[in-house]
Amino acid sequence: MLYRRVKTVENWRLVFVFLVAVMLLIGLAVEAEPFSQGATVAVVLFWFFDQVVLVRCAGQLKEEAAAIQEDFDCFVLDMPWPSYLGVVRPTDDRVKELMRQAGSAGMAGKELSDWCPENIPEEAIAAQLHCQRMNCRWDGRLRREWIFSVRSLVGVSVAAGVPEDIGVGSNPIKAGPGFSATVVLAV
Repeated sequence: MLYRRVKTVENWRLVFVFLVAVMLLIGLAVEAEPFSQGATVAVVLFWFFDQVVLVRCAGQLKEEAAAIQEDFDCFVLDMPWPSYLGVVRPTDDRVKELMRQAGSAGMAGKELSDWCPENIPEEAIAAQLHCQRMNCRWDGRLRREWIFSVRSLVGVSVAAGVPEDIGVGSNPIKAGPGFSATVVLAV
């Protein structure tokens, strides 16, 4: 549930990046000073909201989710809580509240209730290593999916927004179909 919320926050961050890119491309096409000023203010506001609200929110959700996962691993593998890390152990009430929210939101499906592999080794150290390896594989799969999504969105954005003429001063360069713009460098 918490990681799903993190993913939602990260998706909103990506939407803001996409909006900034669209505003910059429109700014190149329009070449109007009032639009450029408004776009600059919007970009600054998006960045501020991203850094002050979204980054903090995602970080707190990730920390809580990691603490709950660590608590679960400690319980399953009969390990002591790693108090030396300085992470507060999640309370049973908080875990129950999140379970209730996930159940009422329809998130506790078959894939979540039966996620653990059946071939966990009997020996404690081997079981711990096995669980950590499974967690790393799951994390790696999520990261690959995220990177693919970001690269796809960036590729589509670039392909859709390639300007026809980009140049410096009065020397336009043909770049492809789209809009015409001339970039002026101030020295």
